[in-house]
Amino acid sequence: MSRFVLPGNSIKDTTYARQHYSLLLQLFQWMSIDESALLYGLDHIIIVCNEIDAL
Repeated sequence: MSRFVLPGNSIKDTTYARQHYSLLLQLFQWMSIDESALLYGLDHIIIVCNEIDAL
């Protein structure tokens, strides 16, 4: 799929980050790791991705 980009504008896509964050959470669950304790302070990835997508 090609995207039309106006001059001076960039494409912001957080899909890659979201997919890998989801994969990490899934792997932690499989290993019975408490991901909320492990990622405390870093667990705002989705909020940041939402902010980036809203730009």
